[in-house]
Formats: sequence, structure tokens, C-alpha cells
Amino acid sequence: MIVDRISVTETDDGWLRTARVSGRSGELMLEFLVPQIDGATLHTGDAAAFLAATLLPAMLGGEDLHVDAPVSAATLAGCREVVTAFARWDHRLRPPVVTTTGPADDRPPGEGTGCCFSRGADSMVSAVVERPPGTALTHLVHVVGLEPVHSPATLAEEVRLARHVGELVGLPVVVPRTNVRLLTDGRCDWADAHGAALAALALATDGLFGRVVIPSTQAVDEIVPFGSSPVLEPHLSSGSVTISHDSVSLDRVGKVWMLARDRPDLLPHLKVCWAEDRPDNCGRCGKCLLTMCALQAADALRLATGFPDRIPLEEIRRLRPAPVQSRQHWVAAARALGSDGERGSTRLAILEALHRAARPGPRERALQWWEFLRGRRTDPAPSWKDPERGFEWRHHTEMLSLLQRGRPDRPISPDAEEPLVLARARPRAD
Repeated sequence: MIVDRISVTETDDGWLRTARVSGRSGELMLEFLVPQIDGATLHTGDAAAFLAATLLPAMLGGEDLHVDAPVSAATLAGCREVVTAFARWDHRLRPPVVTTTGPADDRPPGEGTGCCFSRGADSMVSAVVERPPGTALTHLVHVVGLEPVHSPATLAEEVRLARHVGELVGLPVVVPRTNVRLLTDGRCDWADAHGAALAALALATDGLFGRVVIPSTQAVDEIVPFGSSPVLEPHLSSGSVTISHDSVSLDRVGKVWMLARDRPDLLPHLKVCWAEDRPDNCGRCGKCLLTMCALQAADALRLATGFPDRIPLEEIRRLRPAPVQSRQHWVAAARALGSDGERGSTRLAILEALHRAARPGPRERALQWWEFLRGRRTDPAPSWKDPERGFEWRHHTEMLSLLQRGRPDRPISPDAEEPLVLARARPRAD
């Protein structure tokens, strides 16, 4: 894969970074449009953003990667950790040989600190959580181009609502745009790619921000292979942009509780749904239902007016929480609800869904066997999940096979396999 024709032009809407990306799957012009910020000047001598954006696409195509421009030495060194993680999470991905035209010149970091902001529970907490002296946020960063189901009208309303929340928390909102999803859509699950895409966007703001915070998805006890992780984005930092994966001390339920306790004024603007073309929440998808359960546990569902005012218990019972991390989220919600009244009914619905996900009834089990016999699934086990869905699902299936069968999901070859070792030892001192 080759990244070339890299340029930066100033437009009426801001600075437009572009590059041609050519590989086995075709060619496209990758774009990052970064709005101007008073008193800040975009740095143009580092192509680290394009390196970060193309690492996973190159691996998906089995290609080496050449960036025809200087790249920060820090990003180039850190990308080894990133490609190692990708390769260990999916054995089919080969770490590419990465080359550039040389190291980018050192530049002073920008004075601002941005935080990626979508109005979800993760980013809402990152926007308001107390931070140590000297690390306070200066801007929220609402990225346009990452939600493919949104119509122009919905996009405009999303931007308006993001700016409104920015006013409530006392932070200006900048709205960059990118088409980075075109690199991976149809080739992998977006969940596998979104962390590196956000890191690329952060690097594209070089000169505006010296630090960019990416809200965490996983709590410390939930960290599994996933496309946004504390073991990924920070390694893509450059010499002038530090990328921080935010604190992993709170799980999803804990984040909702913190908002309900400390910033209930933000709950009407909470947006977690990605399933439909709308600026509020459908109230039926798994993310909506989990968030509504957490809100009910915190006695705050009535305040979150972007959701329906009642939880459809039948929709919860129909759920089959898939990988381990998702099941952990639902267990946390069940623990927080207790067993009394309406909360108790919600808790029972969650426990039923969890039980049936692992132990389906006779009809569902027969259907799973039928799909196995027809070749539509590679394992009849009830908890088996399609590893082709991405890093998290592949990890779930591997762990399930080890625990239930005592053997890995991927057969062990009769020939010795060379371990993935990219690091080199220092030469012996004579």
C-alpha cells in the first residue's frame, strides 16, 4: 500500500489534509478537514495521520506500507506495538514493513487539549470528569463522517446538539470531517478500526492540539481485544501530539451513574444509538437498552428525555449478549438494579437474556445444530460467536474453546510455528 500525493490546503472551512491511498483493493483520496482555531496554526510537515489511518487497511490487504512523506519518529516507533496487537488479535494479519521518506522535523506541541465527543456515555463523562492540574480540556472534538447511516439533516442536528452540550460544560466544540471509514468499510468491522481512525484524526490536528483524549470504552476488568484500547491509540502519538486513551476506572453503568449524580443536566442530551438515522435514541437496540437499564438503576431514566420513558422488557429478553465484554456490561446493570419493584423486573429480564444466550432453549439449539450441519457456522456450541465479526468476537470464541474443550479454536499445525517476535535484543557488549 502506498500513501502519496500528500498535501495541505487552506479552505474557507479550515485546513484540508489529503493523500492518495493506493493498494490491492483500489485507490481513494483520504481526507481530513480540520477547522481553524484562533491563535493556532496547523503543522504541515508530518504525515503521521495518514500512517495511523492506513496501518490496519494495509494489514487487511496483506500489504507492506510506504508513506511518501516524513513521519514523526515517535509514531513510526510506536506503530510496531499497534501492528503487533492487530496481528496477535487476528492471526491472519501480517505485520507490514512500514517505510517513510524519513523523520519529520520536531515541532512544538499545540496549546490546546481536545477530547473526541459524540454525546455517548463514554465521551460525556470524558467531557466533564475532574482532571489533574495542567490537563484540563480546552475543546470538544465532534467528528463528522464516522456515522454512515446519518442523513444530512441528522448530521446537522448532531452538530447543533454537540455544540449545545459544549455550552453546558463550558467548552467550545470543533467539528472536523473525514472520509477515513472508506478505508475499512466492507473489509472489517468498524469496531476493529475506529480507535486507529480517531488517532489519525487526532494527529491531523497537529499544531492546534498538543494532546487529544479518546474516551475509553472498556473498564479495567473488561479489557479484551478491541479496536479502541489503551494498548493501541497512545502508541500512535507523535512528537507534538500526545494521544491519551482516557481512564478505564469506570464501566458503562458507572459512567451513567456518575452523570446522573453529578451532571443530571446533561442526561437529556445523551446519545448512544447508532442503529437508526436519528439524533436521539431508538430505545430498542442493545446499546439503548443497556443505557436505559443503567439510567433506571440510577433513578434517572425520566431525566434522559432522548430515550423512551419505559424499558421494553420483552426487547431485553430477546437479546442474546454476544462476546464476554457485552455480557459483563449486562451483569453490571443487573447488579446495580437490585430486586425490588420495576428495577427487579428489569433485572430478571436481563438475567433471562444472559441465561438464554449461554443456554438456549431446545428450538434455538436445534436451529444452531441445523446451521452447523449446513455449514453456516463452524461450531454448534450455544455460546459460539462468529470470529469473522472482529477482534472481540474472535477472542470470545478462542477463550470459549479453551475453557469448554481444552483446545484452541484455531487448529494447531503439525509443523512448528514461529512465534510473532518483532523486538530485537541489544547486541552483546564485548
